Amino acid sequence: MLGDRLHKMVINEAGITSLIIEAITRTDAGHYTCIARNRAGEDRCEVELKVTGRPTCMSARLEIRNEN
Repeated sequence: MLGDRLHKMVINEAGITSLIIEAITRTDAGHYTCIARNRAGEDRCEVELKVTGRPTCMSARLEIRNEN
């Protein structure tokens, strides 16, 4: 597991990597790029995260998975 107290990168047993943001704030908004590299080459996946308002519940969690 990589990251800090609120931002974690987790790799499961199947090799699927997830970015988990435990308590999202407006400062987390922006462009995120996932880069996968191996002997066959490189692939990228880009996503824009927009934080527009407060969640309706007390706890919020965002999880982005790359399952390719």
